[in-house]
Amino acid sequence: SLYPFSTRDISFWVPEDVTIEKVTTLLLKEVSSLLVKNPKQVDMFEKEGRVSYTFSFVFQSFEKTLTDDEVNKEMEQYYQVFKEQGYEIR
Repeated sequence: SLYPFSTRDISFWVPEDVTIEKVTTLLLKEVSSLLVKNPKQVDMFEKEGRVSYTFSFVFQSFEKTLTDDEVNKEMEQYYQVFKEQGYEIR
């Protein structure tokens, strides 16, 4: 794309029995966004029976430069999916 990209990260706690595969499936199947390019896991650590994952997203359009509001609206979809699963956004 000729237009610049924006990045956002999301970090959240899950119970220790939730696998990275389940989280990745949620990312790829539950939220459909043509603006997200390959969400990537950038961090993971365990503490007191929980696991924290951090993912980084790159948002980019082939039609225009995205505004912060547009990117934030896209991220809200991810927040909602994780909250519905009972995951704690941090």
